[in-house]
Amino acid sequence: MSASRSTDAPSFGEAFREARQAAGMTLSEASAVFGFSIPYIADIERDRRAPPNESVISKAAETYGCDEERLLKLAWMARGVFALDATSRVSSLHHRVGARLGMRWKSLGQEQLAKILAIIDDLP
Repeated sequence: MSASRSTDAPSFGEAFREARQAAGMTLSEASAVFGFSIPYIADIERDRRAPPNESVISKAAETYGCDEERLLKLAWMARGVFALDATSRVSSLHHRVGARLGMRWKSLGQEQLAKILAIIDDLP
């Protein structure tokens, strides 16, 4: 599951393993928390499997006490796609905005991206 990445940035699996180890958790403990087998988690940490979904990554960040945004960015880089969680209760407007952003994000200029980021960063 290797993806092209900057040599300065760790892979998702490396960051996931480092976060677990920094939290002082064993693979067995992580397995119990996430409900995945030890080999499955080990494969994620070795980049032999795709990163888990965003809800698992969020739970991992909370459990491990690490930077959720960093893990999400690394997961998206590994997958080569960005994902929005539309499984939770979101409005049809959320779906429309997500779909339009997904279709047109490559066309956005730096100034437009900066404005969008400023709006998002101002959210509580």
